[in-house]
Amino acid sequence: MLPPETELFACLDVMKHAILQARVWGWEGEVPSEQLADLMSAVHNIPGTIMNWDARQDEDIKRDLEAYERKWARSGGPCLRTQYEQSVNPANPNLRTAK
Repeated sequence: MLPPETELFACLDVMKHAILQARVWGWEGEVPSEQLADLMSAVHNIPGTIMNWDARQDEDIKRDLEAYERKWARSGGPCLRTQYEQSVNPANPNLRTAK
């Protein structure tokens, strides 16, 4: 079962930003490899989670994203859990309905 639309949007939004951040860091070459690896570890389960969604998956995603955010947000890493929760919020002006 796929996640509800808002959670699906949030998952894809977080993945997009994590991939773009990894690409920027790759080109800059100034970020520790541990930080880049942790970024990818925070999001690597999201595609499988999307394909096998159940009620607890939302909390699993938040836990993984929060672990990254706790460790790296002060070092310039993206705030992935914060971004996920903002995307899930229906009042978010960036939330689009699928067409």
